[in-house]
Amino acid sequence: MLAQSVNAGLSMSGWTERGMVFSIPPMVEGVVGKRFGFYLNLMHARRYVGDRVVLVGDAAHTVHPMAGQGLNLGITDAECLTNYLHQTIKSGMGLHTKSGLQYALQQYESERQREVLATMGGIQALHGVFSTDFAPAVYMRSLGMNVVNSVGPVRNYLASVAVGASQIFK
Repeated sequence: MLAQSVNAGLSMSGWTERGMVFSIPPMVEGVVGKRFGFYLNLMHARRYVGDRVVLVGDAAHTVHPMAGQGLNLGITDAECLTNYLHQTIKSGMGLHTKSGLQYALQQYESERQREVLATMGGIQALHGVFSTDFAPAVYMRSLGMNVVNSVGPVRNYLASVAVGASQIFK
């Protein structure tokens, strides 16, 4: 009862902080159309760079769609790769030499693997936390989410990481 009361208070404080009024969403009454299913696999390539090949996006890694991060990771891969290629050209090393191109690709692979593996770990942790229906775990999960939602700086940081505006590691 205490956990439920604290949880409800935190939940409502997060809504009022943003000037919103909480309303219960409508009940789902049925499914219209066919249901489709596909396997949700977590996959990660050991290497993103090989001879005459660079992997980006889903070719390099796939994540559970629960957190909606697959597209963001792929876009950030492409941005990171182009940034390192551009830096290599600007520095004078150029891409016409093997050492210049290798440097840019190694930097891309190193940075993106750190970021992607950290994001994958977070997504897997969320998947584990949200896939249980064990009552004490559900209450703790709800309390944790409401605490995060109530603490503006934490909420804003996590949101900026989710949309790719902040890096987990620099």
